[in-house]
Amino acid sequence: MELLWQIEAKSHRIGRIQGDASDGGRFKAIVEAFYGWKVETIQKPPSKKGFVPQKGRWQIERSFGWLHFFRRLAKDYEKTTASAEAFIQIAFINVMLARIA
Repeated sequence: MELLWQIEAKSHRIGRIQGDASDGGRFKAIVEAFYGWKVETIQKPPSKKGFVPQKGRWQIERSFGWLHFFRRLAKDYEKTTASAEAFIQIAFINVMLARIA
């Protein structure tokens, strides 16, 4: 919830976010009540068994995959969340520079 407070303070244009359906809807209820944002949860059909690709999820998983190339982010070495956030930003700056070069 701390992260959502920071996001709300920095951006007033957020209208919807994607969430995981594994918590039984508690996260969705809290976010919609406190922030008024719409939370989209995508669940696999009950008739399907095993892995089912979910719409839009690949974009998030791809981003986490990019972060695995940076040894500093393999474990949580940082003492503060601000320094951890800074190293994630540095990693993504590196990724974006490599993509435009």
